Amino acid sequence: MSRERDLFDRCLDLPDAAARSRFLARECGSDVALRTGVDRLLELASRPTPVLDEPLAEAFAARLAAAERHPRVPEPDAALWAIDGTSFPIGPALVAGDVGSLGSIRLVHALPPSAFGPVWSAESPRWQGRGMVRTLAPQFAAVSPVRGRFLSCARQLAMIVHDALPAVLAMDEKPIPFVVIADRAGESLAEVLTHGECFSLAESARLGVAIAAGLAAAHAAGCVHRALCPANVFLTGERNRPVRLLDVGLARAVAEMNADWAELPRQATAFLAPEQVLGDRLDPLDHRPDLFVLGCVLVALATGKSPFAAATPEATLRRLAEGAPVPGVMNRLPADLHGIIEALLEVEPGRRPPSAEWVADRLARLAAQG
Repeated sequence: MSRERDLFDRCLDLPDAAARSRFLARECGSDVALRTGVDRLLELASRPTPVLDEPLAEAFAARLAAAERHPRVPEPDAALWAIDGTSFPIGPALVAGDVGSLGSIRLVHALPPSAFGPVWSAESPRWQGRGMVRTLAPQFAAVSPVRGRFLSCARQLAMIVHDALPAVLAMDEKPIPFVVIADRAGESLAEVLTHGECFSLAESARLGVAIAAGLAAAHAAGCVHRALCPANVFLTGERNRPVRLLDVGLARAVAEMNADWAELPRQATAFLAPEQVLGDRLDPLDHRPDLFVLGCVLVALATGKSPFAAATPEATLRRLAEGAPVPGVMNRLPADLHGIIEALLEVEPGRRPPSAEWVADRLARLAAQG
């Protein structure tokens, strides 16, 4: 960790600006460049929309391997956790039925958890149909900066109107930090891939247009996804609105708290950018990691596989870091799609296409030909 970053992290634990100023004056001394760098990070962190992100730790692969060797099995009495004296159900112990509520929102049953916390299907008289309640895990929910950033990301998402992005129905910090997004029937791309399915060139291009267009809308609003993977791409079956992207921006809220990325589903480890794996920081954080992962998702659509998925998490991460796809996977791509994906999978962020909008435009041309 750099000296600049170390001082920034220590500043976050101080109670106010005056305490931070005294601390930095003592630690930085006459090093003007160091003080300027830390002040800039603090200024960025104070903005309503967080622009900082914590790359995966150097021990990422080791933690994944350890998690597979010693999987966590929830104890029966660990099905509840408490915030502000109120207990809430959590995780796979939930079953269908009325399991709890958040004000007028009735939690119906548990869904697969996200990278940052539990997820429920829910109902409320305030909206039609069902919503998806996405909350922070206990280790994050009690931390004030994370609670605030989670809701800041949710508010930013609520301001983006696009067919590929879900509408935000509700959000609050109490009794637990949560955001509710509109649920839309469909199957995740991850579920489709487990069936061994893949798509034709025309269909891959059509779905790719929708995914890229959704990312472009988020990027234009200053919001990066940072957790794009097949589990977060839902295929709705609708002709004009074929996909829905989940968790846009929300995973970033817990990044600085060193989220337990060992909980990331194994198949999702193959959908990371090299700079995430290596811990290289983009300053400021921008859309380029999303573009690399978009390339991985397009390969999965056309071939049924990630271009970097290997036999072990360590081997997968090594391939990602080196930008070395599994031999043969790229050769299975249709020639018209190969060039676009090859550009997206550049290891050097600056050599990737300029925007998701650029990708959507190229894919739209392919879809029109089909």
